[in-house]
Amino acid sequence: MITKEQYDMIDMIIQGTSIAAIARKLNKSRTTLYLWLKLDEINKEMENRKTDMKNAAKDKIIINVDKCVNNILELANQAKDPRVKLQANKYLLDQAIGSPSATKEETNTHEGKYKDKDKNDLKRELDEIKKLTVVK
Repeated sequence: MITKEQYDMIDMIIQGTSIAAIARKLNKSRTTLYLWLKLDEINKEMENRKTDMKNAAKDKIIINVDKCVNNILELANQAKDPRVKLQANKYLLDQAIGSPSATKEETNTHEGKYKDKDKNDLKRELDEIKKLTVVK
């Protein structure tokens, strides 16, 4: 069974408090705290709390997903720095259609004539992407 002091220790650890500071606040030695941290009950409780925190954060993001997407769209359309615009647009495209792959198809026909085609096409496509803006 977990004691109140152990619950308090878990709270402080999750908040990012150092072991030394926790030891001082609880009037325990650091060795005692490290021994507590090896207990299965303590580890299970810490994992449960971390999972609860992650789930709460996910729920909060899901509730505000429209606002988040709108913020990214605003960056994509109105940022003054073109790098920010590019990254915002790239992120939106990657999320909508997936990240592009860098694989190159092997072809045996016209090998010499089209040897550098992939590099040139990629550069042209990248230039076109840089010019894109998101339309609301």
